[in-house]
Amino acid sequence: MHRQRVDLMIKTFCSVLITLGMLLVLAQSAAALEKNLSWDKSPSPDVAGYKIYYKSVSPTLPFDGTGVSKDTSSIKVDSPINVDNNLFASLTLPDDGQVYYFAVTAYDAAGYESSYSNIVASGWIPPLLAPENGSAAEQVSQVQFDWADPPTSSNSYTYTLYYGTNSQLTAVSPPSLPQAPFSDLQIVLLLGLLLLSGVALTRSEQPKRILAAGVATLVLSLSLVGCGGGGGAGTVGSGTPIPTSTTVVVQTGTLSDYYANDLQPATTYYWKVVATDQTGSQYQSLPYKFTTTAN
Repeated sequence: MHRQRVDLMIKTFCSVLITLGMLLVLAQSAAALEKNLSWDKSPSPDVAGYKIYYKSVSPTLPFDGTGVSKDTSSIKVDSPINVDNNLFASLTLPDDGQVYYFAVTAYDAAGYESSYSNIVASGWIPPLLAPENGSAAEQVSQVQFDWADPPTSSNSYTYTLYYGTNSQLTAVSPPSLPQAPFSDLQIVLLLGLLLLSGVALTRSEQPKRILAAGVATLVLSLSLVGCGGGGGAGTVGSGTPIPTSTTVVVQTGTLSDYYANDLQPATTYYWKVVATDQTGSQYQSLPYKFTTTAN
């Protein structure tokens, strides 16, 4: 069997209902943990069934979550959950205060599987407004990131914006600088130290006192040169900055927008927002991407 493209989309209204349900019945007990998902039938003729993938805390791949129950069963089913030919599923989430992210795939009789559908969340996450997902930014010199606050909330949120060319939006540690060999100045000072040490072994007391001071001075100079002379951290000796992460992290406080002027033309960027409430709980948006236009 040839692998065919399988198209499907979780209905938009399901995402809205999930979000509103969490906001409206969050104070209730078990009912607040029951979520219903439904999706459109795939137009591909060879579809044999569907699978639900899920994960808590973050919408980053892979969706390898645990702890969700299917229907009213108390049996926990790890991701993915096979729902056969059904176009809906009722899931019970753990009462752990986490946001869960869901996506659906279709598969055929040979086991070939489609890519993920759109992703929906079990609770409020920061809605990203601009740049839109998959869009082309009109201006390269200055791009405005904009996202929405929760519609109603008794909590105060602070936001962290991530953007960059790294699709995973994770910070990358700068590479370690190679250890430089002895410099010419260090070699000269070392030879001088050896010479003075030899002269200091003479029997005359007066030269010994003078040479002892010289030895101490050379030792101090040698140690300072070896430590780089107290140069600025994070720079190479030539003054070239150490390469940094391709992800920029910006703490915007309670502001829900940010202007960036450090983007390059004709480049694909990814971005997301993480909201943190007063209790320290975090709510991570879906990742978006956009491409800046050429100059």
